[in-house]
Amino acid sequence: MKLNPENPLYKKKFKYYDEKLSDQKENLAEKRSNYAREFAQRFQSQGIEMKVSAEGENQSTLKFVSPLMNKSIMEQLADDEGSSLVFRNLKFRRLVFSDGKKVLGTKDLE
Repeated sequence: MKLNPENPLYKKKFKYYDEKLSDQKENLAEKRSNYAREFAQRFQSQGIEMKVSAEGENQSTLKFVSPLMNKSIMEQLADDEGSSLVFRNLKFRRLVFSDGKKVLGTKDLE
């Protein structure tokens, strides 16, 4: 039997779970934004010019922007074992790499 969200039984039994799921998505988006901000601060503290932002639907895209961006830096950022684990735990869907003028590469994480 397919549940219809307009059915009163659905509304009564599943409204709570729908609200919880919505709260989790908002919380995850906030965590992604905070992580991007912290990541950017780490670069700044090392004197590296790199902007990091969480963008898109539910902040699920992590974007790296640096005038010095190149293939080697992209691979380092995308394949770092510690960072990759965090990217996946926070359920980022995509990494985007840019030199500030154009997108140089992307990596899908799903």
